[in-house]
Amino acid sequence: MKTLFRVVPLTFILFSASQAFGAPVFSQSPPATTGGYKSDFTFNFVNQQAQRFSLASDTSIQAVVAWGAYGSGLPTDNFTIRIFADDGGGSPEVLPLIELSGVAAVRVDTGGLELGTNPIYQYTFNLAAPIALLGSTDYYLSVVNSTNLAESWSWVEGATTNDLRWSRDADGNAWFAPQPANLAFELHDAPIVIPPTTPTTPAQPVPVMPVGLLLGLILGFIAIARVFAIRGQ
Repeated sequence: MKTLFRVVPLTFILFSASQAFGAPVFSQSPPATTGGYKSDFTFNFVNQQAQRFSLASDTSIQAVVAWGAYGSGLPTDNFTIRIFADDGGGSPEVLPLIELSGVAAVRVDTGGLELGTNPIYQYTFNLAAPIALLGSTDYYLSVVNSTNLAESWSWVEGATTNDLRWSRDADGNAWFAPQPANLAFELHDAPIVIPPTTPTTPAQPVPVMPVGLLLGLILGFIAIARVFAIRGQ
């Protein structure tokens, strides 16, 4: 018996891009939802943050991941990543050892909320060239955005607080006394492969029965019903 219609399964093309995260060489993740600290050049007063870190061995950093939130909206990002050396007294130097401006970020909404209000985003930065750092040496990472005053960016806290955070109000100024806090970030010794958006085949049209054929079937059923009705009399 032949059937008029056949259900044909649609084929979905999936890209199984391995997300080459690997284990970070330094981590203060996951982010917490308890708040953050302004790290945006457009913000008034304190607008730069720095976090101390030390690597277990000599390492070349090739990717940075950080977490943050905006005061409102979803502005265009313009990040500067800096690494400061220690000044010999347990604080960051005034001038950075490394400065990378306009670093492109892949921004992903984590679904978390800073203080129950502002969405927390994850930012993945793949660096254009590796940064060679010494092991067992204090450095200070600073991630600063440049958006606008109303939407200015905050670097959110990590889930634990076991180290110190420094802040200041302008380039060239000394850092204020440190405060206990962990800013949420990771350092990686390999680039992070960002999986592409998963495409699918175009939606297949649902077969539509021609109107003439449908009308013919209805009239045919009516005629057959009449024949059986006459025979039954």
